[in-house]
Amino acid sequence: MSLSQTLVQLEASLTAFLSVLTNDGVKKELQELLHNEETLPDKEVLKRATSVVDKLGEMQSILEPAHLILADHFFGYTDTKCLVAAVDLDVPGHLAAGSKTLEQLATATNATPLRLGQILRPLYTKGVLSYEPATEKYALNHVSRLLLKDHVTQWHNWVTLYGNQFFDISRGIPEAVRAGSTRCAAQVNFDTDLDMFAYFESQGWIPQLHKTLGGGAKAMATGILADYPWHEIGDKTVMDIGGGSGALLASLLRANPGMSGALFDRPAVIDHISPFFTKGGHFEDLESRVPRDNLISGDFLEAVPKYEVYTMKWCLHDWDDDKVVKILTNIREAMIVTESSRLVVLESVLSDTRSGRLSVTIMVSGEIVKGDLDADGRVILYIIKADATSYINYIKPIILAEELKAPYVLSIIDTKEEWFYKIHPERYVPSLKDRDPETGQDVIVFEGTACLQYLADRSDNNGEWAGRTAAEKGAVLSWTAYQTAGLGVPEQTGASPASKDNREAFLARLHQVRDVGAGKPFPSNRYRFPGGQGDAAKFLHGKENSVKWESEYGPIYRIWSGPNPEVVLTKPEDVQQAFKDSDKHIKAVNNNSGYLLGQLLGKCVGLVSQNEWKRVREVSEVAFVRSTVPKYLETIQKRTVRHFKTLGAGESLANGVIDPAADLKMLPFWIIADVLYGSLSKGMEDTLAKLAPLREGIFRKIMQGDDLSRFNWSRVFPTKTNKSLESFKKQWNGFNKDALARAAYAGSRPPIVALYNAVAEGTITLDHLLHTLDEILFANLDVTLGAISWNLVFLAANSEHQRYILDEVRQWKQSPKGGNFNNYFTDSTTYLSACISESSRLRPLAAFSVPQAIPTDRVINGYLFPAGTNFIVDAYALNQRNQFWGKDGLEYRPERHLSLSPVKSRYQFWRFGFGPRQCMGKGL
Repeated sequence: MSLSQTLVQLEASLTAFLSVLTNDGVKKELQELLHNEETLPDKEVLKRATSVVDKLGEMQSILEPAHLILADHFFGYTDTKCLVAAVDLDVPGHLAAGSKTLEQLATATNATPLRLGQILRPLYTKGVLSYEPATEKYALNHVSRLLLKDHVTQWHNWVTLYGNQFFDISRGIPEAVRAGSTRCAAQVNFDTDLDMFAYFESQGWIPQLHKTLGGGAKAMATGILADYPWHEIGDKTVMDIGGGSGALLASLLRANPGMSGALFDRPAVIDHISPFFTKGGHFEDLESRVPRDNLISGDFLEAVPKYEVYTMKWCLHDWDDDKVVKILTNIREAMIVTESSRLVVLESVLSDTRSGRLSVTIMVSGEIVKGDLDADGRVILYIIKADATSYINYIKPIILAEELKAPYVLSIIDTKEEWFYKIHPERYVPSLKDRDPETGQDVIVFEGTACLQYLADRSDNNGEWAGRTAAEKGAVLSWTAYQTAGLGVPEQTGASPASKDNREAFLARLHQVRDVGAGKPFPSNRYRFPGGQGDAAKFLHGKENSVKWESEYGPIYRIWSGPNPEVVLTKPEDVQQAFKDSDKHIKAVNNNSGYLLGQLLGKCVGLVSQNEWKRVREVSEVAFVRSTVPKYLETIQKRTVRHFKTLGAGESLANGVIDPAADLKMLPFWIIADVLYGSLSKGMEDTLAKLAPLREGIFRKIMQGDDLSRFNWSRVFPTKTNKSLESFKKQWNGFNKDALARAAYAGSRPPIVALYNAVAEGTITLDHLLHTLDEILFANLDVTLGAISWNLVFLAANSEHQRYILDEVRQWKQSPKGGNFNNYFTDSTTYLSACISESSRLRPLAAFSVPQAIPTDRVINGYLFPAGTNFIVDAYALNQRNQFWGKDGLEYRPERHLSLSPVKSRYQFWRFGFGPRQCMGKGL
C-alpha cells in the first residue's frame, strides 16, 4: 500500500471515529464518565482516553509539517496571552447564560469586535471554547467551564498567575540553561539571587500564589482522597510540608474526622495563612484540630519539625536532585519512627508522552545554597557570615571569581560542622571544591593564596590577573601571599606602593590609549583600589576636582570608577567629536558605580543602550514630549500653591525668609509625582514621603563610595545597606502597584498606566518600569532641586533681574499673545528662560556627566580611542572656563542667552546631554 493510500485509509478511519465521538449518546457518556465535574473520571475510561491521546500525539508529530510544529512553539506565547485576555474580559462568565455572537460578546466585555475575534480564534481552534460557524456563535465547553469564576477549582486564577508572572519567568530559560549559568530562569528574569519563592514574597505575590495553588489542591482533593488509604493514619497529626494555603490539609481533615493537622512553610506564608484556621477564616471549622502552634515556619532545606506522618504535594519538582535528596533526608531524620510513620509524596510523574507533558517549572525556580553540595562544574566557594565591613581573606576568592567571570556558587556554612573536615583540616575558610573535567574527581583547595592561585589557573587564560611574564607572576604570587598571610598592609587601605603600581600598570595596559603623534603617554589619575576616584570625587567633590584635575593633567585625561576608566573631556570640539552619535553610545553598566546602584537604576532609561534604550524611551517619553508639557501647568501651579501654604504656616516664610535648598527640596518631587501618578491619596503621599529618606540613604552610600557595595558578592552579607535596599525595593514595587490600582479605579490614564501596559505587553520589563520611575522621581531629586533653588538664589542676589522679569510679565500680559499666559512659561525666548539657563550654566546639575562609550574607534585631541571607551564631560570646564563664554564666564549675566542660538551653543553648554540622545524631561 502506498503512502497516499495509507493516509486515505487513516483519514477515513479517523473521520468515522470522530463521528462516533460527536454522537449525542457518546457525548453524553463522555460527559458522565470523563468530563463530569462532580465525580472522578472512570478509571478505565481515563486510562484508555489517555492512551488514545498519546497515539494521536505520536501520529501528529509524524505527519505534521516540521515548520508548523516549530510555529506552535514559537507562537505559543500568543495562545497564553489570548487565554489571559479572555479570562481578564471574563469571556467564560459572559457565555455562562448561553452562546453569543462576536458582536454580543464584544458589547458584554467592552471589547473591540475585530480584536476580540482575533484572540478567540486560537482558543476555539485548540478546544478551549466551542464555535458554531453556521450560527457564528461561541459557547462554553467542558474546558472553558473550568474558567468560570464560581468554579470550585478556580482555574481562572491559574491562568492569571501563570500567564503573567510565570510567563515572564520563562523569558529567563535560554540564559538559565547555558553552561556555567548559576541562576535559574526566575532569577535571570527578575535579576535576583533570591529563590523564586523568596522573590515572590518580596513582590507581595504570596497571597496570589497560594490562592491559585489552593484552587489546584481543591481540584485534586477528590482523587487524592480516593487513591490513598488515609484511614490507616487514624488519629495521628499530619504535617503538610510546604503546605501553602492549607487547602490539601483541610481536605484531608474534613474527610478524616479523627485526624489533626500541622503545616510547615516559609515565614511569609505562615503569616498569610494563620487567620485561615481561626474564626471567620476559610477553615474555621478546623480551628481546634490545627492550633496556631501547629503552623510552623522555617526552611525545609535546613530542618523540619518532628512528626510521625508527613505529606508533601507539588514541592519536589521545584528543586534539583541534590536539593530533593536534602529535603527528603531532613524529613527522614526528623521523623518520629512508629508503625504509622510515613511520608506521602504527591507529585506529577513526568513521561515522554503527550498526556504526560508538564511545563518546565523545575527550570524556573531556584534555591539558596547552604552547607555542603556536590561539585557540578561550578566552583563551590565556602564562606561564612562575617563582618561585612572588613576585607578578610575569604572574600578575596569571591572578588577574583567575579572578575574572572568564573562559574561559581557560594555555600554559606557553619565551620563547626564535621563534614567540613573533608575540605579543610582545621575547618577554616576560604576553601573551595571543584570537579576535574578529565577525571571527574573532586578538587579540594584551601587557604587564601591557594584558592586565588587555583582560580587564576582555572579561568585566567590570558594571564591578565596571574601575570604573563615571570616577573609579573613572581610579583603577583609574592604580594598575594603577603596579603593573605596577614603580613602586609590590609588591602582595604590600598597603602602598598608596589601593589598599587602593579594594579595600575595592568589596568593601563588593559585600557590602552595611543597618541597618534609623538607617542606620549595618556594623562591619567592614579588608580586606587577598589573604587578608583569613584562617585565621591566626581559628584560630591566635583567642583574642586574639576579645576584640580584639569590643571594637573590637561584638557583630556583619565579617571577611574572602580577598575573602569573614564576619559574626561573639557573642550567643546572634543565633546562634539565624542558625542555626535550619542544615540549609538553604550551607557556604562550600572553607571560604573557597581552592584548597589544597579539594583536601583541599572535598567532605567538613562542607563540602558541602543535598542533597549529605544524601547524604554519610546514608552517613557510620552508624558514628557514638548507638546504635552503645557497640560501640566495647572497641576504645577496647584502643587506650588499648596506647597507654599504649608511653608507659610511656619515662621521663616512669614518673616520673609526662604531657604531654597531646604524649603523647596520636595516641591519638584511632588510635582513630578503628580505628573507620573495623577491624584494620590493622603495615605499614598505619606508612603511616598517615607520612601524618600530611605532611598536617599541608600544613594548616599553609593555616592560616598561604599567600596563593599560595588561588588555583586556584597549581596550575601546582612549589612544595613542590603536590608535597606530590600525594604525599599519591596515598598517601591508595592507603591507603584497601588498607584496603578488607584488610577484604574478612578478611570484615569496617567503615565503609570501606559508603563504597566508596556510591561504586560512585553515591550519593557518590570525592572525597566521601576528603575525608570526611580530615576525620574528620586535620582533626579537633587537635579531638579538645584535647577529651581539656584535660580532663586541668583535672582535674590540680583534685584535688577527681578525687575526685568516683572516688566516682561506685564508686557506679555498686555500683548496679543497674553491671552494664554501659560505660553509664557513654555517660551524659551523669554528673559525668565535666560535666567534659568544662566543659573544652570553657573551651577550645573552635576559636576560630571554619566559615562557612555563610543561605538567606533576615533581620534580625539590627538589620541586614538578604541570603540568601547567611556567618556564623561566636565560641566564646570565647559560651562564656565570655556573661552566661548568670554572673560565674564564666571559672572551671572542672563542676557548672554537671549541672542544665543541652540545650534551655536550645542557643544558649549552641558545641561541636558549632547547629540541625538538628551534628557527626555528637559521640557518639564
